[in-house]
Amino acid sequence: MMNYLANPKSLFGMWLTLGLVLGLYFGFIVGSLAIGLPMGLCLSFLLGKVSHRVSKGVLRFKG
Repeated sequence: MMNYLANPKSLFGMWLTLGLVLGLYFGFIVGSLAIGLPMGLCLSFLLGKVSHRVSKGVLRFKG
């Protein structure tokens, strides 16, 4: 499972889908999809980058 998380290309679709959902949610809260969609996409890709780096660190310590 950790090897799967260490490959960001395998999870790109998941992070993109999460970003669109978050963007729609933020858009409805703020009242503007032009602001909500970029916010959601940026947040999801930031979470993807953080999870990629954390999984690489965990795999390094795991041995």
